[in-house]
Amino acid sequence: MIVFWLSMTYSRFPSNRQSIKFQTMDHQLRLIWSRRLGLEPEEIEDDSNFFELDGDSLRAIQIVADAAAEGIVLSVQTLYAHPTIGELSSHLSTGQKQKTLATPFLPSEDPSVIIYPKSLIPVATRVAPVSPTQETFLELHERGEYPLCTYVYEVQGEVCEVAFLQALKTLTAKHPTLRTTWAKTSTGYCQVLLSDSPVQFSTSTMRLEDHYRQVKAQVLPPGQPIVRYDLVRDDGGLTFLTIAINHAFTDVFSRSIIEQDLIQALQRPEEVHRDTESSWVGSFVQFLGANHSWEAEKEYWRRHMQGSSMELLYKTLSDAKSSASIKQVVKDVPSDSSHQVGISTVIVTAWCLALARHSGLRDFGLLNMSMSRTVPFPGIDRLVGPLFKLDMFRFRLRSAHGSIQSTLHDVQHELSAHDGCKYGMPWAPTEGLPEVQCLLNIKLGSRQTQPLTAGDMSILPRQDLESWDLLFQTGIYLMVGPDPEGFGCRMNYRHAHISDEQAKSLFGDFTRLLGLVGRKDACIDQLVGTEERNNGGI
Repeated sequence: MIVFWLSMTYSRFPSNRQSIKFQTMDHQLRLIWSRRLGLEPEEIEDDSNFFELDGDSLRAIQIVADAAAEGIVLSVQTLYAHPTIGELSSHLSTGQKQKTLATPFLPSEDPSVIIYPKSLIPVATRVAPVSPTQETFLELHERGEYPLCTYVYEVQGEVCEVAFLQALKTLTAKHPTLRTTWAKTSTGYCQVLLSDSPVQFSTSTMRLEDHYRQVKAQVLPPGQPIVRYDLVRDDGGLTFLTIAINHAFTDVFSRSIIEQDLIQALQRPEEVHRDTESSWVGSFVQFLGANHSWEAEKEYWRRHMQGSSMELLYKTLSDAKSSASIKQVVKDVPSDSSHQVGISTVIVTAWCLALARHSGLRDFGLLNMSMSRTVPFPGIDRLVGPLFKLDMFRFRLRSAHGSIQSTLHDVQHELSAHDGCKYGMPWAPTEGLPEVQCLLNIKLGSRQTQPLTAGDMSILPRQDLESWDLLFQTGIYLMVGPDPEGFGCRMNYRHAHISDEQAKSLFGDFTRLLGLVGRKDACIDQLVGTEERNNGGI
């Protein structure tokens, strides 16, 4: 039971981090922004806008993680709602309270708790419980209902298989989560850190579509490596790298960490070897368990959603068992700088206005999935794991004749108003509430459209070749993510909840509004249209 590598230091910025703690709030924030935005601190004025400094979702998450390391607790939504140093410092200075937290690194559970597979007991370095989110993903994966997350990259130039294998070994040595598997105990699941784990790397010659289908159909049993890597030489003459990983151990931010470190391992493997090993997701889950009450969180959301309707799609389920999906690439999602909101706020607003038009409701709730790296846990900005959260989102339309700018600010306020619930909720958060019928997942980060270069090779992320055929428990699951041509939108839905005709109409309203909401200010009814829909329109 040793976790010496789970260091509380932050080796990338030691001098700044040592001095930052003795500065005022605005100076702390300015130093953090300067690192992540590639600017000198003196270049950032009190009224400099985060978005006008080329801030994006990925940099926002990094800033939030760096701030957490300095004891400054905020969320991405709070950063978006207060996008200047002056505003953010003023907002945080009035509400920051330092909370004494349990030690980040708790003792390992005894490996003897593992009842299957027993072969893990002698090779387990650490054993930890799983989070509620991990538990849900593992249950779904075991039942064959949730496939592996499969990331696709086109590899151009001279491909060296030996170099790839060595880089993947280096990557696995750096990130304990990639050496993790899962097992069963008498009370459920646990995650197990291994001192060493073989890299599952193979090469093949086949159509990428066939390979992708095979990987997505694979169900990994307990005790097996959670990630596999494949070099696929397509019969069209192209070469692809695929990384397939159990979603119980990754998220979109983890993907960016893996990409960056893989490229570094291909370019300069000796530097990766010198880096401090990253933190382990199991230690993070133990930390949450020692510092957080899931029941208190659920009660908070139950109170917040009182009086709000969940019946966005139906009042009575039909007996249809099938499901379907619609997808479209929206090439331009404008966000006028005068609105001072992030692109995610524009997306949420467009979706809520489309739902309001479809349902006739002015006060309703849905589930929103977002990144959660605001926890003051050492090394959280480099931790590979499923660090996202589920929040209830309550949309209240004050007037159909109101301005889009005021509605955007209302949405942004709602997104940032619950920083106290920074851990999110367990996967089944709706006990005591009517069934939530819609889940929204905005997976932006930075749209990487240029190849990542490593020697004579170029590696280009091909998110346009990836698919996410997921539904969860909700009637609609809407995903918005990066695409080489803009923003990829996909709506998966159940026929028991909504008909094809209604779904197409709803999705069409959303994609149309997505191109309008972020433009110059206008009245809601001008954007949405005055004709009535379903239960009376808005």
